[in-house]
Amino acid sequence: MNVKKFIVKNYRYLRYLLYLNPYLYIYYFRNLRFNYDEVIKTRRLLPIIDPFIIFRKPKLNFRKRSLVIDNIYQEDEEYRESINPYLAFFNTTQSSFELEKINSVLDIGCSTGHLISLMKNEYPKINVKGIEYFEFHLTNSPENIKNNISIDDIRTDLDEKYASDLVICTEVAEHIEPRAITNFINNLNKLTNKYLIMTWSDSYPGIYGPPQHVSSINYQTYNKLMKKNGFKINSEITNKFIAKSKEYEHFNYWWRESLLVLEKTS
Repeated sequence: MNVKKFIVKNYRYLRYLLYLNPYLYIYYFRNLRFNYDEVIKTRRLLPIIDPFIIFRKPKLNFRKRSLVIDNIYQEDEEYRESINPYLAFFNTTQSSFELEKINSVLDIGCSTGHLISLMKNEYPKINVKGIEYFEFHLTNSPENIKNNISIDDIRTDLDEKYASDLVICTEVAEHIEPRAITNFINNLNKLTNKYLIMTWSDSYPGIYGPPQHVSSINYQTYNKLMKKNGFKINSEITNKFIAKSKEYEHFNYWWRESLLVLEKTS
């Protein structure tokens, strides 16, 4: 049996063994601990610990305490060619909201912009915007939406020009390093006029995946953090959204696992 097969076969035991490694906790404390503000609000110093993180490739690099992410995400692995999951998400959103009453939509971490492209085509009166960090996603985006996508960093203080009635932020939060979570949530609060559709994963990649999930938290912590930062859960729309999503084969199941529809309270 080669090493790779052995590791996969004994994944569960290796994971528990790695949790006994004291350096793992030192590594997290040095590089991946939450700011004081989040610690007070959630009573958590660290995100969910990935026992394999110090062995993952490429290795995480930090510059002035900020995570350098450019080498963690490669175009050939991140490019989302299929429109099907976004069509499923759009149809679910359309069934859960009265979009004709929404004036503006912002997709944070919009990738190639498939979702806002669908919204622009179906609801031309809605002012759609997207924020994306990687230039290669903008390059690969549909022509009708390129001018609606801005290259920006959600970890920094963003301009209020992005503020929208409906903000969508899926598969983003767990990728933001813990020290930048304060800025990230402040931006969500500042840019959301009415509703926020959001996910926040509590998992980490498979054993050979890159170290991308650096701020995974459980549902209770996620819920508490959003409530203490000016949001409340709209249970009616959340339940409707999740139920409707099950009608679409291509709706990514991991979206459903942590999806919340939140309303701005302050």
